[in-house]
Amino acid sequence: MKFKNKLKFLIIIFSVFISIAWLSQTVVNVDPVKDNDSITLYFQISEGFGVQKEGPHKIEVYQLSKDHSKTEDIKEKISKYGKKIDSKEKFVGHTASADEDYFDNLDPLVFKQKQFKTGEFAVKAVIYYCSFSDKFCSAQKIEKLVE
Repeated sequence: MKFKNKLKFLIIIFSVFISIAWLSQTVVNVDPVKDNDSITLYFQISEGFGVQKEGPHKIEVYQLSKDHSKTEDIKEKISKYGKKIDSKEKFVGHTASADEDYFDNLDPLVFKQKQFKTGEFAVKAVIYYCSFSDKFCSAQKIEKLVE
């Protein structure tokens, strides 16, 4: 009886670790690029996944104060030293052949502001996606410095 309990416990622990790794995976890669007075976000979606067309997405661009260099943590840079400059909630892209409610490819997202000419910036986003084969949906949080 003790062996069965230990085995169940190990299976549960293993399942929890697999679930955490599975749900925290990076499905949508974002590459932010600054050019003069614009910031362009380029996206790449992992194969077998789609970004929800009508998801409650939130993509924000923050200007960072000079004090942001006091920390290495991007989340802290944004929350303590960031001022929101612009935001968007919708994507345009290629409709997924697996399901017409999803994009399997996103068009670049362009933010254009005079403030982008000088300073340092960061992007914060929540993007909702689904796996076509595993039939699960989740949200991915993104926090990146703009290069």
